[in-house]
Amino acid sequence: MDDIKIIKGNETFYEDFINLILFTGEKIFYSIFGKNVKNILKNLYREKENQFSYEFTNFIEVQNKICGMLLSYSYDDKKKVELNTGRFLLKIMKIDFLKIFPNLLKSFFVLEKLDKGDYYISNIATYPSFRGMGLGTKLLTFSEDVAKNRKIKRLVLEVEKENENAIKVYEKFGFKKEKDLDLKIEDKTFSFYKMVKNLNN
Repeated sequence: MDDIKIIKGNETFYEDFINLILFTGEKIFYSIFGKNVKNILKNLYREKENQFSYEFTNFIEVQNKICGMLLSYSYDDKKKVELNTGRFLLKIMKIDFLKIFPNLLKSFFVLEKLDKGDYYISNIATYPSFRGMGLGTKLLTFSEDVAKNRKIKRLVLEVEKENENAIKVYEKFGFKKEKDLDLKIEDKTFSFYKMVKNLNN
């Protein structure tokens, strides 16, 4: 299909961002951020210089309709903005930030452990009605092209072990399982594979 295009995200796409990012792990987002997760994500998305900012998003369109989303950044990008992410959360949530801080800290210690020279695919999703069209693979290819253009050595992502369909897509694309990860939040345990694809620049 030649009516598919990938476009840069902007502040106005927050509704699609929220919908799509929750497809990547609704339970874990609610476990970390609580019942106001959608409002928190909306505010983070519309701010610059944080790990959920529109600056790090790209969307895939079919016939000018948003069908999927990619949130991704490099090791260097993350180092520049990770403290701002915490500051923005404190600004948004005020006193409620103290309630989520322990869970947020746990997630940062388990997930997103990047090495210098990594390009991180934080979240990638398509709407259910557009699955099976290869849109996810197009977003993966886009992220690989970005990484190669920046002379980055590896693509890195985490995927929940129960998401077998996504794991198959990633393996077909050349990702390999590198490590098992377990994130415990209160009475829930979320199990992930860290997957890596080495790039030949």
